[in-house]
Amino acid sequence: MEFGIKINNIPLELGQELPQETLSAGDFRRSGLLRRLFAHQPVDQNVYAIEDCELEGLNDQLHIYPCTHSYLNQDRQWRTKVTLFLKEDRLQRILFQVVQGQTAALNFLERFEEAAVQMIGEPDRKDRHTASWQSQGAHVESYLHPDRVNADFVIELAE
Repeated sequence: MEFGIKINNIPLELGQELPQETLSAGDFRRSGLLRRLFAHQPVDQNVYAIEDCELEGLNDQLHIYPCTHSYLNQDRQWRTKVTLFLKEDRLQRILFQVVQGQTAALNFLERFEEAAVQMIGEPDRKDRHTASWQSQGAHVESYLHPDRVNADFVIELAE
């Protein structure tokens, strides 16, 4: 299933080969071994990350972006972060995060879930903070952290 994900206008699909030129064009930085070990990231995968980026996808029903304008109160600002997990240069997992968004985390969580329901259907599992879907070889999940200011959105190849 194609999710139509774009990070900073760079199209990404699960299983696709991502050459270094594409990752460099999107300003993705490779995580070093020490960072991967401390973050409990898979050693057999290459991990690339970028901060304060935009995500578009799920049939153009979703648009998540950062808001770091210094003139806004801190409760009206938020950041974003994307981490890509590649195995043998093929995209295995996309982790998109809304960080320190006092109102944005819950707002984007609701938008993500609405777009996922329209595209995939009702979630296989849903509770107050989490929703997850299994769809045509992919696992999709949304998670609102207990602090309610951070949210994670995962799209990955199903095992």
